[in-house]
Amino acid sequence: MQFKNIDSLSIAECCEHLNIKREDLPKVLRDLKELSETENLIVSRLIFLLNEDRTNFMSCSTIEQYERYLALWTDGLHRGKAAQRVAQLKAQAEELAFYK
Repeated sequence: MQFKNIDSLSIAECCEHLNIKREDLPKVLRDLKELSETENLIVSRLIFLLNEDRTNFMSCSTIEQYERYLALWTDGLHRGKAAQRVAQLKAQAEELAFYK
């Protein structure tokens, strides 16, 4: 895999380079051993991205915030939960509008 800068890698690109399945994150990160210097840098980038992904997801509380999360974190680990929350909030808003 070729890339210009480790700091520009996405979660998916880090996983691809490290031969990690996204669904195995973050558990598999604890089991990585004997990595090259570049791989260690990629693991650090991946950990940073996972923390940012979680922080951004956890800070959401409105439809707009969840939709912004979905737009910005195209490979985020919390996309399914965010999409589900958008659907729930929209359903609640529709029900409230109906009763008004």
